[in-house]
Amino acid sequence: MKSALASSTSVNHLTAKMQGLTLLHNRAGCGVSGPQRLPKFKHLAVACRSPLNRSPAFRRRQASQKTPAVASASAAATVAGGLPQTYGYLMASVAFTAAVVQWMVFQVAQARKAAGVQYPKLYAEGTNAVSVKFNCIQRVHQNTMENLPSFLIMQILLAQAYPLLASALGVAWAVGRIIYSLGYSSGDPNKRLPGAVISNLVQLGTLGTLAFTAFKVLTGRPI
Repeated sequence: MKSALASSTSVNHLTAKMQGLTLLHNRAGCGVSGPQRLPKFKHLAVACRSPLNRSPAFRRRQASQKTPAVASASAAATVAGGLPQTYGYLMASVAFTAAVVQWMVFQVAQARKAAGVQYPKLYAEGTNAVSVKFNCIQRVHQNTMENLPSFLIMQILLAQAYPLLASALGVAWAVGRIIYSLGYSSGDPNKRLPGAVISNLVQLGTLGTLAFTAFKVLTGRPI
């Protein structure tokens, strides 16, 4: 009888302790909100991993309790849609490249009119200065369009890891194409070389950097 009484007392004591811990756990913030929460037990809420704490309402409440410094830093790092703020440089770089291509289109249209080349002919016939100049200007646009798709794809992929670097490479490539166009459009094909060297080196550098970044991703190394 004494053994049974002692066992019953131990069970009751253990049950009371568990109920007390449950009460403290609830008051710490894992299920109780508003005035019922005890501030001195807030540190216990860190250990709480209940489904309630993973709900959208809980996340919104936690976000509203961020300090102003954390909130401002988070806002500075991202823009609407969750894109990093540095992606603005990438967008500006791609827009600059598109503007350069449109400028080349305008140059071709002017040269076509001057040379009297009718559509759908791609190049002028003959070896006179006007025809040669039109062919050079047309070749500027054609060569740029041959390289543009692959370069833009590499630039955008590289921007997933290095947006600022990808943006700078895009601007450098477009500047190289401008120099290429100004030289080639003179009618002397040899004057295209400085711009061709710049844009080709940038394109090869982008390719190498993207390949190295892919290697780091595939091998689980930090980027």
